[in-house]
Amino acid sequence: MLVLGLGQHAAGDDGVGLAVAAAAQAAGLEAEALGDPLGLLDRLGGCGPLVIVDAVAGLTPGLVRWLEERDLAAVVRVSSHGVGLAEALALARHLAAGEDATAEVRILGIGIGPPPAPGSGTGLSPAVAAAIPVAVDAIRRLLLPATRR
Repeated sequence: MLVLGLGQHAAGDDGVGLAVAAAAQAAGLEAEALGDPLGLLDRLGGCGPLVIVDAVAGLTPGLVRWLEERDLAAVVRVSSHGVGLAEALALARHLAAGEDATAEVRILGIGIGPPPAPGSGTGLSPAVAAAIPVAVDAIRRLLLPATRR
């Protein structure tokens, strides 16, 4: 199962998906960082199951939560990507219709605070940074065989 972390380092907490991808890779998991959800267009068809990690405005900062694709419509859409995750997934599924448009996709959302003021720095807030190991642990638990859960 491939872990894809979405985000932008220059947008404060929005970079948490990238940080989780780096931590997952350091923990021995197959992971990639994507600066744009449209990168899913190359990954959804024929690549097997995916875990997508992205920042979610509207959740308590630092809260780690599994989401369903249908939940994305209810999530507050504040995206530094231009195209949000819900739109990118819908487009990727449409374009992959001839391949494996039903690929299993799990979405791990991490709550973030408001975007930083311009010029105030680009790092993660302490609450969101603390969520990185929690997110990696949640992904590892997902990957454990059912008999070991």
